[in-house]
Amino acid sequence: MLNKDTFPTGIIAATLLPVIAYVALTIIFDGLDEAGLASTDGFSPYFRERTTGIVAIGANAILMNYFNKLRHTNSVRGVVLPTFLYIGFWVYYFKDIVLG
Repeated sequence: MLNKDTFPTGIIAATLLPVIAYVALTIIFDGLDEAGLASTDGFSPYFRERTTGIVAIGANAILMNYFNKLRHTNSVRGVVLPTFLYIGFWVYYFKDIVLG
């Protein structure tokens, strides 16, 4: 699927990758927390959720670079739309904490 240079390919890949990355990072953080290797003490409210979300959204930058190296310009254009939607949702959801 990732070898096709189409707009829908970029949209589908950019929609799924942050969700997969968020779930994976959440599982990792939960495992570290249970093992006593990570703690949320001393951090601001929702720090872990905010950081995990923005890192998961940032995974689309890696996807964009991958498509760009393959010269799949239509797929890169498809990646941009879900990325901006995720960023907009992130800002709206955490606006009280981030924007003060």
